[in-house]
Amino acid sequence: MQRVILVAALFLISAVAEASTLFFSTLGSGSGGAVPGVASPYDDADLYRYSALGFERVFDASGLSLPASADVDGISVVDRDTFYLSFNTSTLEIPGFATVQDEDVLLFDDGVWSTYFDGTALGLGTGPGQDLDAISVVDGSLYFSTSGTGSASPVPQVSAPYDDADIYRWTGGTFERVFDATGVLPGSADIDALTVVDSDTFYLSFNNTALAIAGFQTVLDEDVVLYDAGSWSMFVEGASLGLQMSSGQDLDAISVVPTPPVLALLAAGLLGLPSGLRRKESCCLRRRDVLSAT
Repeated sequence: MQRVILVAALFLISAVAEASTLFFSTLGSGSGGAVPGVASPYDDADLYRYSALGFERVFDASGLSLPASADVDGISVVDRDTFYLSFNTSTLEIPGFATVQDEDVLLFDDGVWSTYFDGTALGLGTGPGQDLDAISVVDGSLYFSTSGTGSASPVPQVSAPYDDADIYRWTGGTFERVFDATGVLPGSADIDALTVVDSDTFYLSFNNTALAIAGFQTVLDEDVVLYDAGSWSMFVEGASLGLQMSSGQDLDAISVVPTPPVLALLAAGLLGLPSGLRRKESCCLRRRDVLSAT
């Protein structure tokens, strides 16, 4: 009987609409940054999660005594207690840790802060447009986009021109451009949130209130789209989820994390584990890389 249920589950996997979990932060605070189904107050340094189960807050900045000026504008999630963060605040003092700049990336690991990427030391603190406003950490490499365009946002070792819709990578020793927005996106496009899947597949959100992408559609700043080797598709339409009511609901930091298939089925209510498997599965649910289990 257990084998029959598991075989059936394999066929049901394709029916699970929510195959990934979206973590995000909003541009605004207060009522302007409201997240449906989540209790106020709202803070532009809080992190939220959206999955098949709805919205929830997973990181409350107020509980960590972060200054009111703190504004998260880049995230890359490892698990719900561990994530890489970058801040929009030009200079931010984190109590008990250090003063950081908007070109830095920090690691928050279950309450402990450390510096993952010191942008200042690596030459990204010389121009006003060098704020890292979108980040994604994959296999030891930091992918990022900058807030500025042109001479105000040079990236060391990378040739001009520089664009706030380009994507760069720091390998630990060198910088390189991995996505050139020229000819792919309108000149006004500004990437402000990013998750890298591979070298030509990215989840993106834009700072533009409305951006018309040729051959696709108009994308709003609360939307998340998937760019897959030249093809565009909508991943999350923010307006349909109640995130279109104010400019503060712009998603200015995202991290898209795959949901393991069995957990996706559980979340959708399509699979009940046989009693003989419950202990084994509960063990798996405690693994830190399983994000939708808690």
